[in-house]
Amino acid sequence: MPPSIGIATFDSYNCKGELITNSDIGDILCSRPIDLSGYKESDSIYLSFYYQPGGNGDPPEIEDSLIVQFFDTDSSKWITVEKIEGINKKIPGVPISESVKNKQKIFRLKIIKVDTFFFRNGFKFRIMNKISLPKNTSEPSQIANIDHWNVDYIYLSNGRNKNDTLFKDVAIRKTLKPFLKEYSSIPWQHYTNEMSSRLINSEMILTFTNYGENTRNVTWYYQIRNKTKNEIGIPKDVGVDDFFPNIIYNKYIYPEYTFSHNDDSLAHFEITGFIKTDSVKWDINKKVKANDSTIFIQKFENYYSYDDGTAEMSYGLTGQGSAYGKFVLQYTPLKADSITGVFMYFNHSFYAEKLEKVIFNIIILDNKNNKPNNIIKKFEGENLHPKYSEKLNKFVYFQFDNPVFVSDTFYIGIEQTTNDLLNLGFDCNYNAKNKLFYNLDGNWQNSSIDGALMIRPYFGKLLSFQLNTKNKIVRPPEIKLFPNPVKDFLNININNETVKDISIEIFDIYGKEIFYTNQYIANINVSSWADGIYIIKINISGQARSEIRKFIIQH
Repeated sequence: MPPSIGIATFDSYNCKGELITNSDIGDILCSRPIDLSGYKESDSIYLSFYYQPGGNGDPPEIEDSLIVQFFDTDSSKWITVEKIEGINKKIPGVPISESVKNKQKIFRLKIIKVDTFFFRNGFKFRIMNKISLPKNTSEPSQIANIDHWNVDYIYLSNGRNKNDTLFKDVAIRKTLKPFLKEYSSIPWQHYTNEMSSRLINSEMILTFTNYGENTRNVTWYYQIRNKTKNEIGIPKDVGVDDFFPNIIYNKYIYPEYTFSHNDDSLAHFEITGFIKTDSVKWDINKKVKANDSTIFIQKFENYYSYDDGTAEMSYGLTGQGSAYGKFVLQYTPLKADSITGVFMYFNHSFYAEKLEKVIFNIIILDNKNNKPNNIIKKFEGENLHPKYSEKLNKFVYFQFDNPVFVSDTFYIGIEQTTNDLLNLGFDCNYNAKNKLFYNLDGNWQNSSIDGALMIRPYFGKLLSFQLNTKNKIVRPPEIKLFPNPVKDFLNININNETVKDISIEIFDIYGKEIFYTNQYIANINVSSWADGIYIIKINISGQARSEIRKFIIQH
C-alpha cells in the first residue's frame, strides 16, 4: 500500500502506451525551476521521497535503477546525485523469487542533502528510471511493459536533516472501490431499481494514516452526485475521532443513495471521500489537498467489466502447446440481450508489428457446471489481430458481424492460432481470477493469477463511429484542443459529427472539478479561470475509456 494516493509510476512505456526501444531511460519527472540563491549551508535543504521497486508490476532488474539528478545552472547540465539499484536478478525461465516479491511491495524513504553548490536561481531536480530490455529477443512478443518504480511524497524543504522522516500530514492511502459488488461496470439498460440491494455495496472503506508525531483529530465525509444529470452533491459527515501516529485506519462509509434508473443510455455517479483534520474549516467549494480526498466514478454504460481500466501486467498463452489454446472470461448478464461487439486492451510489446500480423479468433461459449462448455459462436477473419490505440490504457473495439444473443452465464475470449503471447491487458488492482479460464489440452482450468483480464463485452447499438461491420477495429474520434496555452476561449474540435452522448469534465491540477457539461460544447470561456495546468476529460458513449487531455491557462 502506498503512503498516500496519487503515486507517480515510472515504467518502459511512453505517453502513447508504446514500448520505449530507442533509449535506456523510461519516464522522467522534473520539477519547475526553484530559486535557492538566498539560502546558505545552515539552512540545511534536503530532498526526500518514498520509492517502491515493482509494486503490482514488473520488478526492475539489478542493472536497472531509479536515478535522481540536480541541474547545474552554470553548465546547463544534469548531475546524478543518487542511483537506486533494482531488486531482481532475472534468469530466463525462472519465476520471480518470493524474496523479490516481498521487496517489491515495500515503500522505502530516500533522503538526499542538497549541496550548497546548487543554491542558485533556477535549481531543478528530476527523477527518472533506467530500463533494460532483455538481451534475448528471440521471443519478442514476451517483452512488454517492464521495470516499474512507484514514487510518492516528493518533498524539498529547508530546516531538515538526514533523520527527518516525519511528515505532519494525515493522508488517504487507497482509492475507493466500485459501488458494484462484482463488476466494475454494467450496462445502464440492464440495471433496474429492484436490483440495488443485490448489486450495490452497502459499505465502502476510507483508508488513511496520521504521519505526524502527535495525535490528530480527523473527521471523515462522503459525497455522492449524479454527474450525468449535473447534480450537486451534499457532503455528509460520517464520523470524527482522534487518530494516533503511524497506524493504518479503515473507516466505513455507508452510502445512502438511490441509483434511480431512467431511459438514458448511460449514467455516471461520483462518490468522493474526504477527511478534515483538527479545527481546519472545511469548505467544499475550495480546493481540497490532493491526498485528503479520493474520488471514484461509477460508470454505467453499455458493457460489463471487472477491471479498473489500467493494465499493470500482460496476459496470454505461450510456449509449447499454446497454439490454438483458449482463454475466456465469465460473465452473467442481468437481463437477456445481444452482444454486438467486444472491447479489448492490448499492451505494446517489443515487436508489436509482428503481433499485428498474428491472427486470433474471438469465441463465445455457453456454461456448464460453472465452467466453459460449447462454443456457440466463433468469429474468424484476417482483421482479428492485436491492435493498439495511440493512448495508454485505451481500449480498441471489435464489432461483430451478427449480434450474439445471451440470456445466462456465458464466456467470451480468444482462441489463439500461434504460440505468440498476445499481451492482453491485465489489471492487478481488481481480482476476478475466479472468472478467468484457460484451455491448453482440451480441459478448462481456472486461473491462479490474481487480477482482472481487460475484455469487456458490449451490449447495445452498433457504435456510430464504426468503420464497417466486417470485424473492423473502431477508431475513436480525433479530438483537438486549441489554442494551448489558452487565455480566453478553449476550442474543442471533434472530427466525427455523428458522435453523440458526450459529456465534458475539466479538473484543476489538484483534481477538483471546475467544469461539467453533459453535451458537446465547441468552445469554453476560461478567461476568468486562474493560470495553471488543467485536465479535460471527454466521455463518449460507447467508448470504454475517456479521452483525456492537458491544457494550460496563461493570461
